[in-house]
Amino acid sequence: MLGGISPDWGGRFYGLDVTHPEVLEWLREVFETLAGCGYRFFKLDFMGCGLLDGKRYDATVTRAQAARRALEVIRRAVGDDACIMAAGGPVLLGVGILDAQRVSGDVAPFWRARYQTLLRDRATPGVRNSLMNTMTRSFMSGRLFDGDPDCLMTRAADTRLTRHERRTLASAAAVFGGSIMISDDISRWGDEEIELAAKSLPHAHGLPRTPDLWGSEIPELLVSEMSDPAGDYLLLLVVNWFEKERDKNIALRALGLDGRWHACEFWSGKYLGEVSGEIPIAGLGPHGCALVRLTRATDTPRLIGSNVNLSQGAAELIEMEREADGVSLLLRSPIECEAVLTVSLPGAGDAAFEAEGEAVRVERLATAVYRVIFDLEGVRRLHVRYESA
Repeated sequence: MLGGISPDWGGRFYGLDVTHPEVLEWLREVFETLAGCGYRFFKLDFMGCGLLDGKRYDATVTRAQAARRALEVIRRAVGDDACIMAAGGPVLLGVGILDAQRVSGDVAPFWRARYQTLLRDRATPGVRNSLMNTMTRSFMSGRLFDGDPDCLMTRAADTRLTRHERRTLASAAAVFGGSIMISDDISRWGDEEIELAAKSLPHAHGLPRTPDLWGSEIPELLVSEMSDPAGDYLLLLVVNWFEKERDKNIALRALGLDGRWHACEFWSGKYLGEVSGEIPIAGLGPHGCALVRLTRATDTPRLIGSNVNLSQGAAELIEMEREADGVSLLLRSPIECEAVLTVSLPGAGDAAFEAEGEAVRVERLATAVYRVIFDLEGVRRLHVRYESA
């Protein structure tokens, strides 16, 4: 079936008639062969070519039914333990068959093309369009499948993306908590790219939602339910879609929250306080973002902020255990870094911190909130000793 004409592909290109038994048998053979070679991850792109309108071998089934039959053939061929991701087709087509599904348009090494501004285009490739798609479809990820927000681009060369824009893309992937892929020539990475990739990996899964989906034409907020070994918390993304710096106050009620919450912002490293009304966010750069961990204030010791991973806890905190004289935290980092943690120790008197026998730098930010700074590479345990006040 004729799919279209593309100069990049030498002219005409065609889609498979997935109602034809011979096509389904060919798909089975191809994917069984690949699975037999040891491949366990499969990405199916240009799915729309199997959904083209036209004359088909079996006219009694709809295009969606035919495509699902093809997906079922592929799933049986590769096995239930393989990961199948799809893109380039109807978003809900493979629910129950696929592990992951693209929910956005393609990213690109630029924020927004001029023609997109002129035409008010929100579908063609670009980071701005991709992020908007990701946010408006966030409710699907972690519930119907792992949402795919398209790839993360960390590179500082061969791109028109600014540092603010690259950080916004990485932060959105972290809060979205679905699948993650990196699309760079890593042999060309420098220290900046390595650091951003290291803060993005390992990748923590979450349950995202867009609180202002129905209140704003272009949503600014994405929040995800996360957990670390000490309990649940929220990870909040606030996007500045404008080309100038902005300040923003986010009301807790806009997030559906009440009570008191510790707020820590990742990129600035600031403890924003124990908030009960609004979260104050100053200096959002052009097309930049704030990445805020929100931890409910309780009488339990908690990690409430971290600079090691964008998840601020879910990915880097392996253990947090109560001890007779305090607590211990076991952390990990894929590269050598200066770890900066923010911890809440309700009811504690003076606290002493050490990382496997080595002293650490400590700043007291509030009565029961401390910032702890120490060197981290691989896995390391932090001990916190104190007596109850």
